[in-house]
Amino acid sequence: AADEKERVFITHFEEAFKIYELGDFEKAKLLFEACLAEKPDDQATGLFIERCHKFIERGKPSSWDGAYTLLQK
Repeated sequence: AADEKERVFITHFEEAFKIYELGDFEKAKLLFEACLAEKPDDQATGLFIERCHKFIERGKPSSWDGAYTLLQK
């Protein structure tokens, strides 16, 4: 049962990530939030929700290619 839950989570995360790469941050955020409901302690999911929120507030960078560039350590 745990393996099946993990497979479902991974499938949902991959779907959310594809939408994120396309730059649809509103939809990606909703999908990542659903992932977080499935696995509340997943740090990567929380990070992507945070990034989506920033992009929703600030807008998608004009040079968006699906990659996130760290601006500070």
